[in-house]
Amino acid sequence: KKTSDEISLAVMLTPTKRKIIKEVDEGTEIFLVRHGERMDLTESGSAWRATVPKSRRFDPPLTENGKLQAQEAGRMLNSIEGIQFEHIFSSPLARTLSTASEIAQVLRLPVTVVPGLASCAAAVAKVGINHVDLLSSEAMKALCASIVDIDYRAPRNFTAAINYITTLYQPALVVTHREGIRELYGGRIALPYCTIARFRTTRHKWQLIHMSGPCERAESHQEDKRKVEHDDQSAPESSATSASIHSTKKNHSDSSAFNLLPEISSSSLVFPSQ
Repeated sequence: KKTSDEISLAVMLTPTKRKIIKEVDEGTEIFLVRHGERMDLTESGSAWRATVPKSRRFDPPLTENGKLQAQEAGRMLNSIEGIQFEHIFSSPLARTLSTASEIAQVLRLPVTVVPGLASCAAAVAKVGINHVDLLSSEAMKALCASIVDIDYRAPRNFTAAINYITTLYQPALVVTHREGIRELYGGRIALPYCTIARFRTTRHKWQLIHMSGPCERAESHQEDKRKVEHDDQSAPESSATSASIHSTKKNHSDSSAFNLLPEISSSSLVFPSQ
């Protein structure tokens, strides 16, 4: 018989909005990595915002701590038994490009930028990917020297971009945003910086089979609170509107929730407890 806590966790981990996909083969796998710590949600955030135009506040850089998180995520990805990545795909935003750069250096892999991978980010979703001031190709390559291509042919919708990427490489490795992982999962879950989420298609749906990462789970709730305060300030001006991804009232950052997912390989691929 399950306890009330176990039932609550089971409900929390049951996605409610998972989309049916038809164009991806059964058993297809993809690894989604959330970016590292973003500048605007740190103590230096106010100073950073004062130096950039409002139209670019949606795209904060990675912090030095975020680079360290990304390096550790790269080492974790490199240690997954039985998995050999060939390519990295990244959102075009500054924080994801810098995260992809650090991971690429660890894995010694090339990076392709896919603009649609940014369409899920909260500030971008409010106005649409076609209405934000993205970095130039030169600026992108300055942040990530491993870039070999910027794929403007890829779909601009997040899920469609994910499905497109899986037709190019298996298993696919993507650096993106927390909202993208939640979208593929179909529900709201706590996702600390540089979370690694492994998905597999089962019965024409993406199934989350494992999560791991270098950061403590407890920090995710504090970041959620800061992000709610700054999202409206960071979004570019537009008449477009979208539902807030922060509308969920209950916080699901309970660390035991992550333990319900199976291990990929060894004990090194779990969140540290301290």
